[in-house]
Parts: sequence; structure tokens; C-alpha cells
Amino acid sequence: HIWMRSGFGYACGTPTYSDGLIIWPTSYNVGETSGMLWAMDAETGSIEWNSTTYGGLGSAVFVSGTAT
Repeated sequence: HIWMRSGFGYACGTPTYSDGLIIWPTSYNVGETSGMLWAMDAETGSIEWNSTTYGGLGSAVFVSGTAT
């Protein structure tokens, strides 16, 4: 499937696939590094979870263990 989402801020890193989820970081403003991590079900496109971050974004997401 190919999914396109909008309304999540600015993508600020490369999406990662883990445990059936696509996980990507966003920032609230261009150049800002605090924002959100989002996890979308790769099969259905539904948002499974999100988490506020307070810095440290700006690169690919690395998952250790399970992402669910």
C-alpha cells in the first residue's frame, strides 16, 4: 500500500518500518526539533499511536524491541 497523510506537522526524519508499523518524526515548525512521533499501521493506514517529544528529532527513527 501507499499511504499519504497530512496535518501532522513537518516531517523531520526518515520513516522507519517495524512490527507492521510505519513510524516517523514530525516537528511543529520548519527547523524545529521538538514535535511528535507517529506510528501508522502499514496495512490499514490507521494511526496506532503518537508521542510528544521534547527535542532530539531530526534523523531516522531507530526501533529496538517492539514498536507496538
